[in-house]
Amino acid sequence: DELTKEERLYYSKIRYQPPVSKFKNSIDNDLDRTFPRHILFQKQDKLGNGKESPTSGKSGRGKDSLRNVLYAYANHDTDVGYTQGMGFIAALFLMLMTEDDAF
Repeated sequence: DELTKEERLYYSKIRYQPPVSKFKNSIDNDLDRTFPRHILFQKQDKLGNGKESPTSGKSGRGKDSLRNVLYAYANHDTDVGYTQGMGFIAALFLMLMTEDDAF
């Protein structure tokens, strides 16, 4: 099933809003622990030649998407918010589909 335009708009509105601090802190702490060796979620530190890349220290595309999905879910379902382990489920979805579909 495809997401409706309204559902995509809703996701785009809540994905950058930080959730309440207890959930935000847990999400931010767990990002580096979620599939740390998978290419999608690794930090972009070095180029193949051993030199620092221009994006050194920045998170990979997948980690940014994972943060967005987890923030959005914590804002969407404030009763559940975030629990440890949700990052792995969301990350698996992100390996297979777009960010808004993973939400």
